[in-house]
Amino acid sequence: MNFLAGEENARARAKMIKSVLILMFSATLLFIILALNGLKTYGTIGADIQPVSTITVSGEGEVVATATLATFSYTVKNEADKVADAQAEVTKTIDATLVALGEQGIEEKDIKTTNYSIAPRYSYPQIQCFRAPCVQPDRVLEGYTVSQSISVKVRDVDNAGVVLGSLGEIGVDNVGGLNFTIDEDDALKNEAREIAIKDARKEAKQLAQDLGVRLGRVVNFSEGGRGFYAKYAVAEMAMDGAIGGALSSPKVPVGENTITANVSITYEIK
Repeated sequence: MNFLAGEENARARAKMIKSVLILMFSATLLFIILALNGLKTYGTIGADIQPVSTITVSGEGEVVATATLATFSYTVKNEADKVADAQAEVTKTIDATLVALGEQGIEEKDIKTTNYSIAPRYSYPQIQCFRAPCVQPDRVLEGYTVSQSISVKVRDVDNAGVVLGSLGEIGVDNVGGLNFTIDEDDALKNEAREIAIKDARKEAKQLAQDLGVRLGRVVNFSEGGRGFYAKYAVAEMAMDGAIGGALSSPKVPVGENTITANVSITYEIK
């Protein structure tokens, strides 16, 4: 009896092992089949998508306009033994310039302080040293320098020379940075871009004709940095005498300003 029972158990275990092996083989085979199908599908992704043919053209637009705004800056300095004394002199001169600017029609919103500084002035005594070690004497405080810088916008560009002359009459001797620009130039920039797009479209039509193809939709557009440059817009302050001397109003020709736009357009071709 025991022998028969042991034999039946052995057959049962053998049958179970066989079933497990069959199941493992089936699972492995299924995995291999799925993997092969996946590789086949991966290899054909995008195979039915036709490549798009394109051409890329560029265009440039340029708009020339007369400047509508003049800007410049001036600085008033004073040196004194005490800070308060130097400040008082600077304030006195600055106040006089503000009055002069107001008389020329310059509004307060167009006058701005860009720098105000107080700095000590030192002297460094020279020594003659014939034997080491040489001891450098301490620096000596000589006084203080107070400086104030003002930037000005002149909206009546034809009056810029008169404005500069009024400052010279007060004794301001540090004026610079005169520049002519266009105030609120967004409309001119848009006009330049419109011209650039038309230029690029014209080139694209000609290129398509030469190639024997038809233009399709625009698939890409980019705009480069817009340029702005002046033709004789930075004026020299030419006078009979230097600022602070015998004066006539400076001659400040305005000139012209040019705004440019550059675009790149990609068209689909058929």
